[in-house]
Amino acid sequence: MFDTSPLLPLGGGHIAVVWYERPRNRIRALRGRADGSPVDYTRLSTVTPGLVLTSTADIVNPVRLT
Repeated sequence: MFDTSPLLPLGGGHIAVVWYERPRNRIRALRGRADGSPVDYTRLSTVTPGLVLTSTADIVNPVRLT
C-alpha cells in the first residue's frame, strides 16, 4: 500500500559519522589546522545501533511536550 524508501540521512551510521566529524573539524579549525580525513565508519560501529534505535523511536513514537 505504501511505498517505502530508506531515509538515508536518518541512518545511524551517517549520523554517527557526522556527529564525530563536525566537532573534530571545528576543533581543528580553532587550532588553525585543516579538516581531517574522512573517518573510518567501522570504528563507530559500537555507537551506530544506539543511534538507529533512537532515530527509530523518535519517528515511531515522538516525544510530546504537553
